[in-house]
Amino acid sequence: SRQSSLRGPAQAQLLWAVDHPASPFMKNVQLVVPLARHPALRAENQSRSISTTVNVNGSVADWRVGMSVNVGRSWSENLLELGVDNAALQQWLDEGVWQPWDSVGPEALRLNDTRGRQDRLTAQFNTQRGVMDGPAGPLNLSMSVSGNMSAAYRWMDGRKLDPVHRRSGTAQAALNIPINRAGEGLFPALGDLSFDLSTRRQLATGSTAQQSWSAGMNHQPWPWLQLRGAWDQSKSAPDAEQLDGPVEQNVQRLFDYARQEIVDVLWTTGGNPKLRPSLRTNFSLNVGIRAWSPLSYDIGYS
Repeated sequence: SRQSSLRGPAQAQLLWAVDHPASPFMKNVQLVVPLARHPALRAENQSRSISTTVNVNGSVADWRVGMSVNVGRSWSENLLELGVDNAALQQWLDEGVWQPWDSVGPEALRLNDTRGRQDRLTAQFNTQRGVMDGPAGPLNLSMSVSGNMSAAYRWMDGRKLDPVHRRSGTAQAALNIPINRAGEGLFPALGDLSFDLSTRRQLATGSTAQQSWSAGMNHQPWPWLQLRGAWDQSKSAPDAEQLDGPVEQNVQRLFDYARQEIVDVLWTTGGNPKLRPSLRTNFSLNVGIRAWSPLSYDIGYS
């Protein structure tokens, strides 16, 4: 993908003071000087990526297993010309280094020029099987293990920054426990009832171990009514893309209603290495009604 825009003239606004030795005027004069051979400020973003994924699925004994490996590389380039450095040019004018009849070259231009490259390797292994048969059906156990390695390289204004290498790993297990089946077992009038339990543990470079838990209940007392409740507490560290993703800066033009004018807002996106692990707790209740009509009704609270 590539985005290129021109966002206004590149020009300096200076004050030619009356006491300047070269000033022929009897008062201060405001100068507007365009940048030579540079009609407009540029904003350019370009990104490229390539990746390949291999998936293998099958059965080993009574286990359903799957494995996935992904390798990828991405490049990014960002150029944002902020404008002429008025403060530096004003100082040159006051000190006599630059004269108003001289041209303003690119050396007076303020800009952000960044480039980046990110390499990543991700592998995941998962397996599932019924561990035992209960009166309402088999207990299903699912387990997965995944790992990620990444390396980020950045250049800012032609200067190469130190590369950042990160590793992370996650192990997760989930258990589905059927308690009752409609029309069968000890409580045939209770309907379908099952519980879901899961836990996850995550390790990442620069972060302590993050543990997550979740529990859920599914109940269908009648064919037309479905009830579900869930609680989960998840702790997770930011991934490599959130921490080391390429930083892009662009200027978006918005209307400021308070000042009643159009303003240029500097919009910055990309990774932030100062991000910390997050903690989220969620509780939800959902009721689904499947009446004898084409309509269905769902009510939820979280």
